[in-house]
Amino acid sequence: MPEEVKEYKLTPANQNPWYLLMIWYGEPSAPEDMEIASQNRLFWHRYMFEKMTTEQRGDLIERGVHEGENLKPFSRQEKLEHEQMLRERIKKNGGDDNYPSNGVIDLSGIEIEKDFIAYNYIFPHHTKFNQVKFRKRANFYNSRFYGYAEFVGVEFSEMAYFRYATFYAWANFKGAVFLSTADYRNVPFNSTTDFSEAEFTMAPVFHGSKMYLDTDWSDTKFSNRYEQEADAVRAERCWSTLKLLMNQMMRHDYELKFFALEMEARTLYRGKSLSYNLYKYLSDFGQSISRPFYWLVGVFVLFWAIFYGMQFYEYSLSVGADQGYFTSYYVNAVALPSVSQSALTSLVNSVPFVGLQKYVYGAEASTLTLVIGVVQTLISSILLFLIGLGIRNRYRIK
Repeated sequence: MPEEVKEYKLTPANQNPWYLLMIWYGEPSAPEDMEIASQNRLFWHRYMFEKMTTEQRGDLIERGVHEGENLKPFSRQEKLEHEQMLRERIKKNGGDDNYPSNGVIDLSGIEIEKDFIAYNYIFPHHTKFNQVKFRKRANFYNSRFYGYAEFVGVEFSEMAYFRYATFYAWANFKGAVFLSTADYRNVPFNSTTDFSEAEFTMAPVFHGSKMYLDTDWSDTKFSNRYEQEADAVRAERCWSTLKLLMNQMMRHDYELKFFALEMEARTLYRGKSLSYNLYKYLSDFGQSISRPFYWLVGVFVLFWAIFYGMQFYEYSLSVGADQGYFTSYYVNAVALPSVSQSALTSLVNSVPFVGLQKYVYGAEASTLTLVIGVVQTLISSILLFLIGLGIRNRYRIK
């Protein structure tokens, strides 16, 4: 099990030894600066050569990331020189004079001000990006995470680009904040994946991805507001993909969550119909049991008051407009309207399938009373159906 993530004090990226090793020849000024990015990538893989398996090295060559003759370990002398240079750079940047151990690749708690380009990188073992602040784009295109990958509490200010990346072990994005597009297109997640408590300000892209059965979306926040129609259309497709992925995994609770988001995005450019609004506000698109139940209770109370008001009105007519109600009650012994009778009438209409209406209304019931009863029965029937739908959706098993 992963350990609890500690709170980090935010430090500049250029004080972290692992970050400096990943951008040894400098920070690319733009994603198009391929030459520096390529040099950095080769340096990283040569530095990590002894930590990689034969299969991992072969994968780099097979994918054309490096030529075979270039992918070789540093000599002992080169390692000593790199260690000295790294210590000097860290000290110059105001950091501690430390050299990374042979254990975890740990970039936690740093602030990266420029574009972070790690595409086609291999991370051969446990890697931490916990609580990192990416102020610009983060590019992990086609990278390989062979060990536990931690991105807990990370913040992506611009695009988080993981397209074609592969997670072979636990991928932990718990509490991550995506302030722009999160692109996980064609990403296979091969082990436990955690997006719980994460926050997406735009619909994340998972087209073509393979989700692991043990994927956690609990308490994840999603935003679904777009000013441009094209963005709403794109969002609808993204939610639809996630809905289908959850359906394949038989995670019906999450499937309903993404279905609701899909419906909401669709109305942003198609408009909202009456049926849409009713379905949303009465039952949250079939996800809620409590919401239609509370509506049913509210309808019961409302019609209870209506029936009692009608009885009271009839009572006032029967005693005469010139006599006070309480005077009529005490002097003429005329019974006041029954609160319990009104409640019983409303209750019977709330559960129409019981079939007790004939015992409540009687032959003397007015036409208006019957019409109001029919209206309540129709409303209650819809709400009972939505309660049943919510129960089915929550507990169904395919």
